[in-house]
Amino acid sequence: MWNADWLTARPLAVSFSVRLSKASWILVLSMIAFGMPFGAPPARAGFTEKQLEEAESDRKETTERRVHSLASELAATAKRHGTDSVSLQAGLLLHALQAGAVGACEVTVVGASPNAGPSFLEVDVITGLIFDTEASTQSTQIAHVWHAIAAPTLKGMKSFETDPRGLELVFQYGVQRFSELIEHKADPSAPSEARTVRVTIPETALAELAAGSIDVEKLLERSSVNDGSAAIPTTDLRIE
Repeated sequence: MWNADWLTARPLAVSFSVRLSKASWILVLSMIAFGMPFGAPPARAGFTEKQLEEAESDRKETTERRVHSLASELAATAKRHGTDSVSLQAGLLLHALQAGAVGACEVTVVGASPNAGPSFLEVDVITGLIFDTEASTQSTQIAHVWHAIAAPTLKGMKSFETDPRGLELVFQYGVQRFSELIEHKADPSAPSEARTVRVTIPETALAELAAGSIDVEKLLERSSVNDGSAAIPTTDLRIE
Protein backbone atom coordinates (compact mmCIF):
# COMPACT_ATOMS: atom_id res chain seq x y z
CA MET A 1 0.00 0.00 0.00
CA TRP A 2 1.32 3.42 -0.88
CA ASN A 3 0.05 6.75 0.28
CA ALA A 4 0.94 10.35 -0.34
CA ASP A 5 2.72 10.66 3.02
CA TRP A 6 5.74 9.43 1.08
CA LEU A 7 5.61 12.53 -1.06
CA THR A 8 6.49 15.46 1.17
CA ALA A 9 10.11 16.63 2.07
CA ARG A 10 13.38 16.70 0.37
CA PRO A 11 15.20 13.99 -1.60
CA LEU A 12 18.12 11.98 -0.29
CA ALA A 13 20.55 9.67 -2.06
CA VAL A 14 20.64 6.11 -0.73
CA SER A 15 21.79 2.71 -1.93
CA PHE A 16 19.59 -0.38 -2.28
CA SER A 17 20.08 -4.12 -2.10
CA VAL A 18 16.50 -5.17 -2.94
CA ARG A 19 16.14 -6.60 -6.47
CA LEU A 20 13.25 -4.99 -8.34
CA SER A 21 12.12 -4.65 -11.94
CA LYS A 22 13.07 -1.55 -13.94
CA ALA A 23 9.54 -0.19 -13.54
CA SER A 24 9.72 -0.66 -9.78
CA TRP A 25 13.04 1.14 -9.54
CA ILE A 26 11.67 4.01 -11.60
CA LEU A 27 8.84 4.22 -9.14
CA VAL A 28 11.07 4.16 -6.05
CA LEU A 29 13.30 6.83 -7.54
CA SER A 30 10.31 8.96 -8.52
CA MET A 31 9.02 8.76 -4.96
CA ILE A 32 12.41 9.88 -3.68
CA ALA A 33 12.44 12.69 -6.23
CA PHE A 34 9.17 13.98 -4.82
CA GLY A 35 10.64 13.57 -1.33
CA MET A 36 9.56 11.80 1.82
CA PRO A 37 8.56 13.04 5.29
CA PHE A 38 11.51 12.19 7.46
CA GLY A 39 11.72 15.51 9.23
CA ALA A 40 13.32 18.76 8.22
CA PRO A 41 16.94 19.38 9.17
CA PRO A 42 17.23 21.06 12.59
CA ALA A 43 17.61 24.82 12.72
CA ARG A 44 21.25 25.81 13.14
CA ALA A 45 20.64 28.23 16.01
CA GLY A 46 21.41 26.71 19.39
CA PHE A 47 23.13 23.56 18.04
CA THR A 48 26.77 22.69 17.87
CA GLU A 49 28.26 21.50 14.59
CA LYS A 50 28.57 17.99 16.04
CA GLN A 51 24.90 17.94 17.08
CA LEU A 52 23.86 19.04 13.61
CA GLU A 53 25.97 16.31 12.01
CA GLU A 54 24.49 13.65 14.33
CA ALA A 55 20.94 14.85 13.62
CA GLU A 56 21.58 14.76 9.87
CA SER A 57 23.07 11.26 10.14
CA ASP A 58 20.01 10.01 12.05
CA ARG A 59 17.70 11.55 9.46
CA LYS A 60 19.55 9.83 6.62
CA GLU A 61 19.41 6.46 8.40
CA THR A 62 15.67 6.87 8.93
CA THR A 63 15.22 7.72 5.26
CA GLU A 64 17.19 4.67 4.16
CA ARG A 65 15.12 2.38 6.38
CA ARG A 66 11.88 3.81 5.00
CA VAL A 67 13.06 3.49 1.41
CA HIS A 68 14.15 -0.12 1.99
CA SER A 69 10.72 -0.79 3.50
CA LEU A 70 9.02 0.67 0.43
CA ALA A 71 11.32 -1.26 -1.92
CA SER A 72 10.54 -4.50 -0.08
CA GLU A 73 6.82 -3.82 -0.33
CA LEU A 74 7.13 -3.16 -4.06
CA ALA A 75 9.09 -6.36 -4.56
CA ALA A 76 6.47 -8.37 -2.65
CA THR A 77 3.63 -6.87 -4.71
CA ALA A 78 5.49 -7.58 -7.95
CA LYS A 79 6.12 -11.18 -6.90
CA ARG A 80 2.47 -11.80 -5.98
CA HIS A 81 0.72 -9.94 -8.78
CA GLY A 82 3.29 -9.24 -11.52
CA THR A 83 5.60 -6.30 -12.13
CA ASP A 84 2.93 -4.37 -14.02
CA SER A 85 0.82 -4.23 -10.85
CA VAL A 86 3.55 -2.02 -9.38
CA SER A 87 3.49 0.26 -12.43
CA LEU A 88 -0.29 0.53 -12.10
CA GLN A 89 0.02 1.37 -8.43
CA ALA A 90 2.55 4.09 -9.19
CA GLY A 91 0.60 5.65 -12.04
CA LEU A 92 -2.68 5.69 -10.14
CA LEU A 93 -1.13 7.37 -7.11
CA LEU A 94 0.72 10.02 -9.07
CA HIS A 95 -2.26 10.84 -11.30
CA ALA A 96 -4.57 11.04 -8.26
CA LEU A 97 -2.24 13.63 -6.78
CA GLN A 98 -2.28 15.56 -10.04
CA ALA A 99 -6.07 15.32 -10.41
CA GLY A 100 -6.81 17.82 -7.66
CA ALA A 101 -6.60 15.69 -4.51
CA VAL A 102 -7.13 17.68 -1.32
CA GLY A 103 -7.31 14.72 1.05
CA ALA A 104 -5.18 11.65 1.63
CA CYS A 105 -4.26 9.57 -1.43
CA GLU A 106 -3.64 5.85 -1.17
CA VAL A 107 -3.38 2.95 -3.64
CA THR A 108 -3.56 -0.69 -2.59
CA VAL A 109 -3.18 -3.80 -4.74
CA VAL A 110 -5.74 -6.04 -3.04
CA GLY A 111 -5.51 -9.26 -5.07
CA ALA A 112 -8.22 -11.30 -6.77
CA SER A 113 -11.46 -9.34 -6.62
CA PRO A 114 -14.22 -10.83 -4.44
CA ASN A 115 -16.66 -8.58 -6.32
CA ALA A 116 -15.69 -9.03 -9.99
CA GLY A 117 -14.33 -12.57 -9.64
CA PRO A 118 -10.99 -14.38 -9.42
CA SER A 119 -9.91 -13.39 -12.95
CA PHE A 120 -9.79 -9.70 -11.97
CA LEU A 121 -7.09 -7.97 -9.94
CA GLU A 122 -8.62 -5.46 -7.55
CA VAL A 123 -6.74 -2.20 -7.05
CA ASP A 124 -8.24 0.23 -4.52
CA VAL A 125 -7.62 3.94 -4.99
CA ILE A 126 -8.41 6.52 -2.33
CA THR A 127 -8.28 9.52 -4.64
CA GLY A 128 -8.27 12.38 -2.12
CA LEU A 129 -10.81 14.15 -4.36
CA ILE A 130 -13.78 16.02 -2.94
CA PHE A 131 -16.50 17.31 -5.26
CA ASP A 132 -19.11 20.02 -4.72
CA THR A 133 -22.57 18.47 -4.83
CA GLU A 134 -24.03 21.75 -6.12
CA ALA A 135 -21.57 22.04 -9.02
CA SER A 136 -21.27 18.40 -10.13
CA THR A 137 -23.29 15.27 -10.73
CA GLN A 138 -22.41 11.63 -10.18
CA SER A 139 -21.61 11.31 -13.89
CA THR A 140 -19.29 14.32 -13.98
CA GLN A 141 -17.58 13.16 -10.79
CA ILE A 142 -16.91 9.68 -12.17
CA ALA A 143 -15.93 11.15 -15.54
CA HIS A 144 -13.26 13.25 -13.83
CA VAL A 145 -11.95 10.23 -11.94
CA TRP A 146 -11.74 8.23 -15.16
CA HIS A 147 -10.24 10.90 -17.41
CA ALA A 148 -7.85 12.41 -14.84
CA ILE A 149 -6.65 9.26 -13.05
CA ALA A 150 -7.56 5.98 -14.74
CA ALA A 151 -7.21 6.92 -18.42
CA PRO A 152 -3.70 8.45 -18.30
CA THR A 153 -2.46 5.61 -16.10
CA LEU A 154 -3.79 2.90 -18.41
CA LYS A 155 -2.68 4.77 -21.52
CA GLY A 156 0.87 4.89 -20.18
CA MET A 157 1.07 1.14 -19.60
CA LYS A 158 3.12 -0.84 -22.15
CA SER A 159 1.71 -4.18 -20.98
CA PHE A 160 -0.66 -5.64 -18.40
CA GLU A 161 1.28 -8.60 -17.08
CA THR A 162 -0.63 -8.92 -13.83
CA ASP A 163 -2.01 -11.84 -11.88
CA PRO A 164 -4.99 -12.01 -12.24
CA ARG A 165 -5.05 -10.53 -15.77
CA GLY A 166 -8.31 -8.56 -15.68
CA LEU A 167 -8.62 -5.38 -13.62
CA GLU A 168 -11.14 -3.98 -11.19
CA LEU A 169 -10.23 -0.41 -10.27
CA VAL A 170 -12.10 0.73 -7.17
CA PHE A 171 -12.05 4.51 -6.74
CA GLN A 172 -13.13 6.29 -3.57
CA TYR A 173 -13.84 10.01 -3.36
CA GLY A 174 -15.91 12.40 -1.28
CA VAL A 175 -18.63 14.97 -1.83
CA GLN A 176 -19.48 18.08 0.16
CA ARG A 177 -21.77 21.06 -0.24
CA PHE A 178 -19.16 23.78 -0.52
CA SER A 179 -21.67 26.57 0.17
CA GLU A 180 -22.07 25.22 3.70
CA LEU A 181 -18.34 25.29 4.42
CA ILE A 182 -16.55 28.25 5.96
CA GLU A 183 -14.26 28.90 2.99
CA HIS A 184 -16.75 27.61 0.39
CA LYS A 185 -14.29 25.08 -0.99
CA ALA A 186 -13.30 21.45 -0.43
CA ASP A 187 -12.28 20.83 3.18
CA PRO A 188 -10.77 17.41 3.96
CA SER A 189 -11.10 18.12 7.69
CA ALA A 190 -14.89 18.61 7.42
CA PRO A 191 -17.43 15.79 7.14
CA SER A 192 -17.95 14.45 3.63
CA GLU A 193 -20.05 11.73 2.05
CA ALA A 194 -17.95 8.87 0.73
CA ARG A 195 -18.59 7.63 -2.78
CA THR A 196 -17.21 4.51 -4.49
CA VAL A 197 -17.08 3.60 -8.16
CA ARG A 198 -15.89 0.28 -9.58
CA VAL A 199 -14.47 0.01 -13.09
CA THR A 200 -14.13 -3.59 -14.28
CA ILE A 201 -11.92 -4.10 -17.33
CA PRO A 202 -11.61 -7.52 -19.05
CA GLU A 203 -8.23 -9.01 -19.90
CA THR A 204 -8.92 -9.00 -23.64
CA ALA A 205 -9.58 -5.26 -23.69
CA LEU A 206 -6.38 -4.55 -21.74
CA ALA A 207 -4.38 -6.67 -24.17
CA GLU A 208 -5.83 -4.75 -27.11
CA LEU A 209 -5.01 -1.42 -25.44
CA ALA A 210 -1.40 -2.52 -24.87
CA ALA A 211 -1.16 -3.66 -28.50
CA GLY A 212 -2.48 -0.32 -29.74
CA SER A 213 -5.60 -1.88 -31.26
CA ILE A 214 -7.93 0.31 -29.20
CA ASP A 215 -7.61 3.59 -27.29
CA VAL A 216 -8.67 4.36 -23.72
CA GLU A 217 -12.08 5.64 -24.85
CA LYS A 218 -12.82 2.33 -26.56
CA LEU A 219 -11.45 0.58 -23.47
CA LEU A 220 -14.02 2.41 -21.36
CA GLU A 221 -16.77 1.22 -23.69
CA ARG A 222 -15.56 -2.37 -23.18
CA SER A 223 -15.58 -1.95 -19.39
CA SER A 224 -18.37 -2.00 -16.84
CA VAL A 225 -18.85 0.79 -14.31
CA ASN A 226 -21.01 0.72 -11.21
CA ASP A 227 -21.40 2.57 -7.93
CA GLY A 228 -22.11 -0.53 -5.87
CA SER A 229 -25.85 -0.38 -6.37
CA ALA A 230 -26.39 0.34 -10.06
CA ALA A 231 -24.53 0.25 -13.38
CA ILE A 232 -23.33 3.57 -14.79
CA PRO A 233 -23.59 3.86 -18.60
CA THR A 234 -20.10 4.48 -19.95
CA THR A 235 -21.61 6.90 -22.49
CA ASP A 236 -22.39 9.22 -19.56
CA LEU A 237 -18.67 9.50 -18.80
CA ARG A 238 -17.52 10.96 -22.09
CA ILE A 239 -16.00 14.43 -22.08
CA GLU A 240 -16.85 16.30 -25.27
